[in-house]
Amino acid sequence: PELEFDIRIGSGIRTISSGEVDVIVIAGMGSVLITEILGDDLLKSKSYRKLILQPRNAQAKLRGWLLENGFVIVDEALVRERKYICEIIVAVAGCEPVIPDPESIDLEISPILFEKNDPLLVEFIENKIRIESKVFAAIQAADARDMTEQLKKSRERIELLQDLQKRRELR
Repeated sequence: PELEFDIRIGSGIRTISSGEVDVIVIAGMGSVLITEILGDDLLKSKSYRKLILQPRNAQAKLRGWLLENGFVIVDEALVRERKYICEIIVAVAGCEPVIPDPESIDLEISPILFEKNDPLLVEFIENKIRIESKVFAAIQAADARDMTEQLKKSRERIELLQDLQKRRELR
C-alpha cells in the first residue's frame, strides 16, 4: 500500500484540521506543555479518535487535566527508555468532565497499570518511593518550623506508595 504524508511546520496541533487525523501523538515534553497544546483548541483536540501521550513530568497533573476536560483514559503502559521508565497514556474524548481528587494516588500511578499487571510496575513504584524518600530527607534536614505540613504530606505519600507496592507484590 502506498503511504501518503504531509510535512507541516507549526505549533502543536494548529496545522492540523479538526478530525483530519485519527490519532495524535504528543511525546517527550512536559505535562504543562501537553495540556497547553490540547487546551489551545479543546474542541479540535476532542475531534481526534485517540490521543497517545508520553509526558516527561507531572503525569498526575496531565491525568487530572484530561478528566477535567472530558477525556477518558482507556489504556496506559510503562516503557523503558534507557535508564528511565516512561508512562504512556491513551485517552479518548467522550465523557462528562470529572473533577478528580488532586491528592488521589490514582492520578499518579494509574490503576490500569495494576489491572494489566505491567511488568515494570514494581520498579516504577520503587523509584517513586526512592524519590519521595529523598524529598522527605531534604525537608527534614531543612528543620524549618513551616515544613511540618510538608513532612506530613511527604510521609503520607511514601506510605501510599509502599501500600501500592505491597498490593502489586501480592498479585
